[in-house]
Amino acid sequence: MYRGILPEYYKVVPSVGIVFMTYETLKMLLSLIPATETPTHVGSSDDKPFPAEVSRTIIELSSAGTLSTLTPYG
Repeated sequence: MYRGILPEYYKVVPSVGIVFMTYETLKMLLSLIPATETPTHVGSSDDKPFPAEVSRTIIELSSAGTLSTLTPYG
């Protein structure tokens, strides 16, 4: 061991403990919230998809090679 390991641990251990406790607390709190069958934004005719959903779908289709079959220009 080199002589700078204890000061390094003094810096790292508290932050790791805070991150761990935050994760565990949020996991516990979020598990108490009941999950619904479908999200509230799905099913309404006037709702538009979120931009992130559209981007994710385009990326997934283009990586699978099926995006060109959806457009007339290939």
